[in-house]
Amino acid sequence: MENFPSIEKEEKHLDIPMVDVTMKECAPKMERKETSEELRVFLDEYFAEAIKNTEVYSSVKYGASFPYAVVKLPELAKSLYEKIGSPKNISDGILEIPGEEEKKEDVNIVQVKGRPRKEFIFGTMFSVGSAHAFHWAEHGIDQIAKKLPGALKSLAEGKEPENVEVYGMGNPAGELGIISEEFLNKMGDKPFEYTGELYAEFLHSLPDDETQKKSALRLWGVSMGASMAATTAEALIKEGGASQSFEEATEKNVPYVSVNMQSPVGASGTKFQKWQIPLGFAAEIAYQLTSNPYGSEVGKGEKTFMETIGTELKEKGIEPHLSEEDLKNKNKVISKLLDELRNGVPIPSNLKTNEVIGIYDPLMYTTEVKWAAEKREWEEAGKHSLGQSIIPTEEENRRRFAINQTHTPSVVRENYFKRLVKVAEGMEKMKK
Repeated sequence: MENFPSIEKEEKHLDIPMVDVTMKECAPKMERKETSEELRVFLDEYFAEAIKNTEVYSSVKYGASFPYAVVKLPELAKSLYEKIGSPKNISDGILEIPGEEEKKEDVNIVQVKGRPRKEFIFGTMFSVGSAHAFHWAEHGIDQIAKKLPGALKSLAEGKEPENVEVYGMGNPAGELGIISEEFLNKMGDKPFEYTGELYAEFLHSLPDDETQKKSALRLWGVSMGASMAATTAEALIKEGGASQSFEEATEKNVPYVSVNMQSPVGASGTKFQKWQIPLGFAAEIAYQLTSNPYGSEVGKGEKTFMETIGTELKEKGIEPHLSEEDLKNKNKVISKLLDELRNGVPIPSNLKTNEVIGIYDPLMYTTEVKWAAEKREWEEAGKHSLGQSIIPTEEENRRRFAINQTHTPSVVRENYFKRLVKVAEGMEKMKK
């Protein structure tokens, strides 16, 4: 088996280190240079679509703006389809991808399939430079990769692809955001709740096809972003802009919303949360730098990545707001967010959530979670179900999954790279 760790770059390739590192990880799993070339085309096109569709949402009501980047499956699939050569009469099975086509924890998959789907990714925002719209791009790539084979097949059959959209959510405290004095003052000591209301306004403003059921919205957040996903969902539901009941969503003709919280440190509730979070964060960074080559290389390339993004966005007229006053207000917001995070961001008791907790997460570690996970694993041994990871909680609307990881979610796992290779192989076969 040959390795293809690098592809001769053409001028059209954006300088995205994440793409290069992903190609390197996938190389041992590919047998042909052609497969590697198709994977590069897919990854390049994904980021090209994300940049092309990056916009800034401005709210008059809240006096704030934030960037977001969206990749729409139909648009991406059509662009790739043309690059492949608009093939016809493809053979059955060419674009089949075995494995996890859907998230296993989605118990309402039949109802969700009847609706357009929008995924919202909320990342961490611990500095002005980090509060951008491209956190956890791997999760977005993974969601699109699961659906891309079916979309390409639909196009070959003359049908419209499934309507799936993935949104990367930036924060008003980021370089491209705007924060007014009014926004800063009104959030008080509840910045998650207030910013969640701003995000809810944005979600409510997104258009839906009136000929179909309203969209299924999934708010997926990591660490600080997990709490932001929860407060956004709560605000959206309070305003009547969504429901967590399919029956109510259909009856009221509003979107259905679900919340997936990865490493929800704000909801940890540990006795020593105030000091455990900052110390755990430092420990996690040190651990990832030494044990996660992929994450380490991507992290080192983040500055180059954001410079590339910034250059592309300037051509669209989207530029940073970094005056002395801007930086002062943005740093105040970040400070408020970090303070509330350390004090705890409770999950509303009426909000249904799926929470994934790392058993060895230094920001959230408790012996109670570890013992509960070990007890559950022993009781469920041999059943090989997701239920094996569920740990008890006194709140009936919260489903908590304890898995063998630290704070960093296991999004970038072996199956992720295998799926990308399968997508590339499918694209390659369509050319034949």
